[in-house]
Amino acid sequence: MSLADAIKKPIIPLLLEKSTWPPEGPMGMVFTQLLYIDFCKPTEDIQREWNCPQFDQLLEQMGNILSVCHLFNFIRQIRDLVSFASHLGTMGRNK
Repeated sequence: MSLADAIKKPIIPLLLEKSTWPPEGPMGMVFTQLLYIDFCKPTEDIQREWNCPQFDQLLEQMGNILSVCHLFNFIRQIRDLVSFASHLGTMGRNK
């Protein structure tokens, strides 16, 4: 958080496992002002495929930060990575 503040970069908190929000400890007050996106397995495939309303919300928040050109390139890269990861998972299941 300090680094992000020092270099003037925004943070989009993602909750990938159940925990309290804001987090306990000294950073709790800093994170209180930030809304998180909850990726805590509303479905079994959410963290494998990233095809859900939460992912759309993440892209929307990133779109508010990034230029349109950068956002489209980022989306393409993420979709390619998801496709590649799914392919790797399929290969492991076929053995």
